[in-house]
Amino acid sequence: MSQPKKKVKYRIRWKNVLLLVVALALVIYLFSLLIGLIRGAFSKEEGAFTACSLSAKKLRTQFAEKEYDSTAEINDYVFYGEFLNLYSSEYSKGASSNLTGRTLVLRNVCNGKEITIDKTTTMLDGQMDLRGIPEGFYEVYLIENLLEKRLYMANPIEAASIITVPRDKTRYEVTLYADAKLMNSEKSTENVLDKNYVFLDVRKVKNLPEDVYDIVLNPGPVTEKSRDDLTGNGLTESEEMFRFASEVKKKLEADGYKVFLTRDQFDWAGMYGVGGVAESAYKSKGKYFFSFDMYDGTPQTGVGVTYSSYISDTLAKTIFDTLVTEGGMALKNGEYSVSSSDRIDGGYDGDYDIRETGGKALGAGKADANSEMDTFAVDANGLQSLYFSLCNIALAEDAKAWTDHFDQYAQAMAKGIETYLNAVKP
Repeated sequence: MSQPKKKVKYRIRWKNVLLLVVALALVIYLFSLLIGLIRGAFSKEEGAFTACSLSAKKLRTQFAEKEYDSTAEINDYVFYGEFLNLYSSEYSKGASSNLTGRTLVLRNVCNGKEITIDKTTTMLDGQMDLRGIPEGFYEVYLIENLLEKRLYMANPIEAASIITVPRDKTRYEVTLYADAKLMNSEKSTENVLDKNYVFLDVRKVKNLPEDVYDIVLNPGPVTEKSRDDLTGNGLTESEEMFRFASEVKKKLEADGYKVFLTRDQFDWAGMYGVGGVAESAYKSKGKYFFSFDMYDGTPQTGVGVTYSSYISDTLAKTIFDTLVTEGGMALKNGEYSVSSSDRIDGGYDGDYDIRETGGKALGAGKADANSEMDTFAVDANGLQSLYFSLCNIALAEDAKAWTDHFDQYAQAMAKGIETYLNAVKP
């Protein structure tokens, strides 16, 4: 008799099936990635300008077909701190232009939203406050006699930019463009734009360059050339000012700001020339500069702050109020001592630490023979600067208060700075 055939049982090895599925999925993913890279290599234009989600081609198409009914010519600009100002003629300190008293409109190409800046002034914080401009690519218009005029530059600006200080842990690079070639492709035989139209490009900074700082602190003694170090009541000015600046720096850095000190503990430099305080401030690419000093005049007492005569007192008052109300610092001779710098011949700010760190905006490098050593500052972006006289080292009462409340004063200084920086956000 023949034996009955045995039934063969097949077992599915699920482990092998799973490995096969994973391998197949990986092959498909790598293949699609390769195809995308190949397509990108053929479609992407090397060096072509893009903005938002708009490709270079879409931007060219959009603006090649765009016509403006009315335009207005701009001839100059300055950056001061986190402010940008445009001028119809060559910039001159405090001079008005056809923009003064009028309205600017920033129109975001990315989403069509607008930012309106009403009643511009001649002050350096009287036009574009870069603290409050969200990410985007903006056309810039002037409203004059109810007519909207598209702004353009007589001479091209390929790119002029600053990186803002962080707000909600985010910094932005703000770039001014005014170049008819901006949107051209490599194959373009003529410009896409018919004029050097003004654009403002605002983008999040993913990786902050190592040489870019937010705030510069300058520990006194603040002098032009020689080191005039005050002493009194067991205190030495240079030591106390370095200790104070270092403590403020520590508190600011704990909140995410990048802070530069103009000197080390036992170093000292004058204001002017190569290797001076002003040059180090510019090299830091900071937006704010705060000088700390003591004094020994009698019968003065308490704290005072000085700001440029070409900007409002908003920053100075914000910090001063915090020093007094939260830091407990005494008013200088019982008075509210927030004052603008006196002007010298030529209309320059007399306080050289404010003037010489103010770049083009304040005429740095031009005021006198010492100033002319700062040739690097003439066309530089300006740092918004304040000078603090913190304590009368010669008065026992002031010196004791300084020693007893040192941490409180440093905390109040840092808080005052941050209060201003965060008063306006995108």
